[in-house]
Amino acid sequence: MRYPVVIDCFELRIHLTNSGHLPTVYVELRSAFIQEVGLERAFAESVELVAAITRRPLSEPHVSRIDLFADYAGWAVRHADYAGFITQAKRHTHGSDAEHYETIQFGKTPFLVRVYRKDIERRDKGYPPLPTWDGYEGPVTRVEVQASSQFLRKLGTRTFAEVVAARGDIWRYGTHDLVQLRAISPGKRDRWPLRSDWRLVQETGIEHFPATGVVPFLQVRGDRVRYLQALYGYFSSLAAIEGVYEVRAAVMRFLALLPTIERGRSFAQQVHRKRARLPRSVLAGNIDSDSGLPAAEGKPNAATNLSNERHADA
Repeated sequence: MRYPVVIDCFELRIHLTNSGHLPTVYVELRSAFIQEVGLERAFAESVELVAAITRRPLSEPHVSRIDLFADYAGWAVRHADYAGFITQAKRHTHGSDAEHYETIQFGKTPFLVRVYRKDIERRDKGYPPLPTWDGYEGPVTRVEVQASSQFLRKLGTRTFAEVVAARGDIWRYGTHDLVQLRAISPGKRDRWPLRSDWRLVQETGIEHFPATGVVPFLQVRGDRVRYLQALYGYFSSLAAIEGVYEVRAAVMRFLALLPTIERGRSFAQQVHRKRARLPRSVLAGNIDSDSGLPAAEGKPNAATNLSNERHADA
């Protein structure tokens, strides 16, 4: 068992271990607790409780997962809407009736977006409507963006303060770059107009979650390093075959041999297609070729706590 000791209550669940390979403490904050006292207070009180239990100094907690969500009344995803979801990620559906989907999931851990009927989920579990719904029983569709530790590390956000400050960036990546809902129309899919209900989803992040503006650039910087490392390895292998010992010579040999592998494919067209997949903020920004960061960072917006569960380890 990874965590042999578990303390469970209404506010949170604490997992404890003496393993040298795992964080000593893993905490799951309940969404009801976060909504009752606010994200910052819930985090602070969980740290105080862990310190009292362990009776030892704590290292700075790292966030291992954050779920962001917003609920939209009067909206249900129909079967006819399915083709309007534009995404490069894998999608999965769970439960449906003759007309509507209950859940559609885009992507997989460490980053995914769920669009699902929260009112159906609560009824199935025997729960009443949430107090924030003010007695409304449905339909209520929840859009949930989940980012786990691997994704957060890739973005350079691990501490509580870093992740909280980047909630808007995480929401934007999920609802702008990973998936969009467009109105099915004549012509190419990338030119279909954005649906008004999905525009509202996107605006939720702008209005309610703080953003640093650097997350997409950090992602591109990480991709750039990975590609450069791969190219270095391939060029050194090519150099070994060709009997050359300098990078420039290996590049020249690659250019000389390029016609043998192009096979009529346009390099420019492939670049255009792949560039279209980059985050829009990166395409619109002025990226420093050395750092992969924007020339000027955006200012944070005012924060509203719409986070579901925040998982942390210390």
